[in-house]
Amino acid sequence: MNKLSQFFLLAAVFLGACAPAVNFPLTETAVAEPTLSADCPLKAPENLPLAAPADLYGKQPLTGAQGNVGDFIFQFWLYCDPALQPDAQGAAYSAIPGLGLFASWRYDGPQMDGQYSDFYGFESDIFQGTGWDGPLYRARSGYSGGMAVSAESAQKYLQNGQPFQYHVGLQTPSGKEESVFSFTVKLEQGLYLVSAVTETH
Repeated sequence: MNKLSQFFLLAAVFLGACAPAVNFPLTETAVAEPTLSADCPLKAPENLPLAAPADLYGKQPLTGAQGNVGDFIFQFWLYCDPALQPDAQGAAYSAIPGLGLFASWRYDGPQMDGQYSDFYGFESDIFQGTGWDGPLYRARSGYSGGMAVSAESAQKYLQNGQPFQYHVGLQTPSGKEESVFSFTVKLEQGLYLVSAVTETH
């Protein structure tokens, strides 16, 4: 694949991840608990805490959590995808081998007008996803990809047992609405042990 083709492929992946809010309800479908494959060096709590969203179809969900803030619902999931690796480029990069994340928001309240923008990211590197001029009504959007932190930062978090903190939210005319999701990862005998995800706001 030449460099121009690689550029257009990465651009398509990025634009798909940062698609604007879509005005229809988020559909949730129960995903069977996975049997992790041999090439997935991750272990998480055995029982899924809630039904995994349909967006994770074909993935191996590990653990997740949900936050309810007013008329907003925020979700955050960790999943396994062996294609996500520290030596990969672009959307296939993950500081922890095989570990991916899915974050989403949904709004089910009355129609609101004004300027909106959503944001996602780890506490040290929160990025703006999409900005738009309302209305906001029965809308949802999400982001998925690998652990987009530097290898050095990930190593520090693993060694110190420090929780990763991921922000999902929207900037609205009346202020910021968000949830913060925390989890830890430990490396033991070549296996990454992922804790249950907890939510605060």
